[in-house]
Amino acid sequence: MAPGAAGRPARGAGARRVAVGHCRDAPNPLQEDSDGDGLGDACKVQGAFVRGDATGDGAVDIADPIRTLSYLFLADRIACLAAADSNDDDQVDIADAVWTLGFLFQGGPPPPPPFPDPGFDEDTPGPLGCAR
Repeated sequence: MAPGAAGRPARGAGARRVAVGHCRDAPNPLQEDSDGDGLGDACKVQGAFVRGDATGDGAVDIADPIRTLSYLFLADRIACLAAADSNDDDQVDIADAVWTLGFLFQGGPPPPPPFPDPGFDEDTPGPLGCAR
């Protein structure tokens, strides 16, 4: 994914597609490769992250839904939007803060992988990037 609105991939003339699930291993024609170097755009932008860790401190705690709400309502910055997407629906919205609060305080389900250890969103890659 090339940087853009909400991390959406840039689509343009000459763009190719390479693998989502093989970022570190081998090219695949299913992921966009806008510069044609054989490494998918998502592989270049998205780094390892912990889902639900909106602060990027390596832990999911009360600070994370607060950061998500600050991003939504106070224009605070989040370095890794994919991490802030706690429910993995490919958007950062109030449902992500609610999901994290439910997990932390109500016994709700944990965030989907990559959680609790850092990793990549290889199973359900979406438009949100993680430039770390």
